[in-house]
Amino acid sequence: MINLHELNIWTIMLRLGLSLLLGSIVGTERGVKNRPAGLRTYSLVCLGSALIMLTNQYITEQYGVGDPTRMASQVISGIGFLGAGTILVTDRNKVSGLTTAAGLWTVASIGLAVGAGFYMGAIVGAVLLFTVMGYFLRFKERLGQYFLEVDLFIVLESPEAYHRLLIYCSQENIGIYNINSRIEDEELLDYPGHSSEDTCCILSINLQERYRKQILVETLSTFDGVKHLEEL
Repeated sequence: MINLHELNIWTIMLRLGLSLLLGSIVGTERGVKNRPAGLRTYSLVCLGSALIMLTNQYITEQYGVGDPTRMASQVISGIGFLGAGTILVTDRNKVSGLTTAAGLWTVASIGLAVGAGFYMGAIVGAVLLFTVMGYFLRFKERLGQYFLEVDLFIVLESPEAYHRLLIYCSQENIGIYNINSRIEDEELLDYPGHSSEDTCCILSINLQERYRKQILVETLSTFDGVKHLEEL
């Protein structure tokens, strides 16, 4: 009977194959969503991590020297170069790619677990990683409908429309706690149909129980005189 925790040709094939499979499962989900790192990147990271762990174990068993965790620790710190390449800061100072970077770091950890023979931990970790990557965004979006605060960039066709909007918000008990009418962000002002006669503002709003964020955005978007609205 094959000992799955002993280093031989069968366990090597099993561990490398399992690492490739688990990395591919997570990578497929990212690839479908056109993320910076997809199927091949996740598969290679997981496979490479498992191979490094196997190599470390082989050196320790073959020569009787060395720290069996040294090469693994270098993987955990070294994966940062891939993660850094997926993180971008947009023109509006919004950061994107953090989830991809965290996913690469986690899939490297899964590869190390497989390479060390910790099969159950690797499989459970991969399932949880796939769940977080694939389904937590929907949960976040649903939860976001009940966030207590929201910032809206609103473009109105005239100062009169701007004043009507403020009166409407007051009548509907829409809690505006800050108004910024001096917009200096050129990227923000580059909206469709830009005109020098437009009135622009950023409204910071406390949401009430009667308003979910999506409902508030839809309501103000259709207000008479509003040309453009976006959530910041």
